[in-house]
Formats: sequence, structure tokens, C-alpha cells
Amino acid sequence: MIIFVSHLASAEPDLLRVDRVVGKNISILGMARSGLALAKTLKELGAKVFVSDLKSENNLKSETKELKRLKIDFETGGHTQKLLQEKDYMVLSPGVPSDIPIIKEAEFLGIPVFSEIEVAYWLCPAEIVAITGSNGKTTTTTLVGEIFKKAGKETSVAGNIGVAFSGVLNQISNTGIVVLEVSSFQLEKIQEFKPKVSAILNLSPDHLDRYPNLESYIQAKFRIFENQDKSDFAVLNYDDSILRKKASEVKAPVLFFSTQRELAEGGYIKDKNLMVKLGGIEKRIIDVSQIGIKGPHNLSNAVCASLMATALGVKKETIAEVLKE
Repeated sequence: MIIFVSHLASAEPDLLRVDRVVGKNISILGMARSGLALAKTLKELGAKVFVSDLKSENNLKSETKELKRLKIDFETGGHTQKLLQEKDYMVLSPGVPSDIPIIKEAEFLGIPVFSEIEVAYWLCPAEIVAITGSNGKTTTTTLVGEIFKKAGKETSVAGNIGVAFSGVLNQISNTGIVVLEVSSFQLEKIQEFKPKVSAILNLSPDHLDRYPNLESYIQAKFRIFENQDKSDFAVLNYDDSILRKKASEVKAPVLFFSTQRELAEGGYIKDKNLMVKLGGIEKRIIDVSQIGIKGPHNLSNAVCASLMATALGVKKETIAEVLKE
């Protein structure tokens, strides 16, 4: 079994873990957007890649055509022992359940199994902002991405929002930022994934067809904070009682946001204005009536996005400009 010792926390952003890829035999489960993007990235970096999908080749014509063009080996119509033979590790695409027989067999054999966002993290030179939750992920991720773009920051928006994380690695430098929408599925198989700022927007019974109970689902979501430390930020919705109670379990400094009460620190509504207070300094971002996206859920998303952007140094005027659109 390979045990990886990370140097990312102490290394310069341009010292990436390509040593985990070059010359390695890697299997990828799932031939959809994330699996295909990762296969291409790993092949370009010198890995020997094998991709497997349950669907028939007839239903994966464009994907298999691309893999053939890239000269990447693959199988369709089921997962066979080829996924396990002489493999250094296995990577799961987001839609692949982590408890299927071939994965259990890999783990029994001591083959490490990772999610696509974990492997992409090893190869990402930029800071990461990651957002999850039961509802509002796409809206908040889009807002945060637009705010950083407006601020003139080199920005890539990826994850569950349309482009795979591994698909933007060649578009971003160590001065940029990657804004990710992540799901509980993607967080199940992380090991070192460590965003600079992470947020859970809310929690509600969801995907209980995949999880045995609500607590298992919550635990999967909270893995977004697992590797953060005092140099990072964890953003939580104060109005969600579960998140408020579990905040004490997070190692990183916690920043709350709320639409229902004024907070001593964080993001909140005061006299019909969206406010952010950090380090005792209160900033009025925008009059709530001027926010372009309407509705109580979107107001909560806007407060969260404003708080995350402020924590990373974006000016209030820039945030307001995006929120008005």
C-alpha cells in the first residue's frame, strides 16, 4: 500500500505532487466529465491510465473516441479485474458509489482509493475556495467566482458546476484561485484536500439513498473542513441549528453568516443592509433591495459569498457591484 506524506502545507504553491503521477499505474472509475478530464491530465503528466465505466461503448461514443485519440486504455460494460492489476491507486468520478464491490476489493487489496478532487488538489498551484451544502451550492459558487473575476483575480470555477476540477489545472497559476462546488460524494474519498476557505451552506435530509442515515451524510459534508488549520477559514450558516452545534468540531477559525440575526462577527443583515464584520471592522456591502437575485435562500447565498470574498481581501465595492447584477 502507498502511504503519501504531504509537503503541500509547507511547500511553495508551484511545488506540486507530480511525483504521485509520473510513471504510476492509475485506474479511474467513471468515464463522464470528471473521469475524462482527469484521465487526460494524468496521461499528459506521464501516468499509465486505465478507465472503466459500467455503460456500454455504444452509450459512450464521444468519450471512448476521445480516449482512443489520447491512447488511453479503457473498458466499458462493467468493472473487471483490470482495474486492480498492478495499480498504484484508484480514482473515483463523483457519480460512482464508494461501496460497490470493485472498490471494496481494491481496499481489501490495499490499493488506495481517492476522489477526483483529491488527486486534482495535489496538482493545483492555486488557492482553493470550496462550497458545499444541501441547497444553493451552484448559486453561491457562481457568485464567489464572479466576485473574484470582478476583482481582477485569475479565477477558475469548477467542480459540480460544469467543468471538472482536473479540467482547469492547466488554466490556473499559483497567483490564481479555484472556486469549487463540491458534493458529499466527492468528499468521501479525500485525504489531504485543503481549501483556504470552505463553506457549508445548509444541511437537510438528502441523498439518503446513498447514506444509511442523516448523521453519515453530515459527516461526509464536514470532511470539507477536515484538513484545514488556523491559517484557513471555515464558513457556516448560523441559522442552521445542526451547523451551529457542530461548529466546535472544526479546527479552522469559524466565520458564521446569518439572515435572521445580527452577529458579533461574520456576515449578517442589519437595518436592511448586508453587512460583514471581521476583526471588529464592520463593512456595509449593499442594501438588500439592490441585490439582483431575489428570495430568502438567495439572500443567504449572497451573505455567504460576501463573507467568503471579504475574508480573502476583496473590496466591498467589488462585491456590491457583482451582487447588483
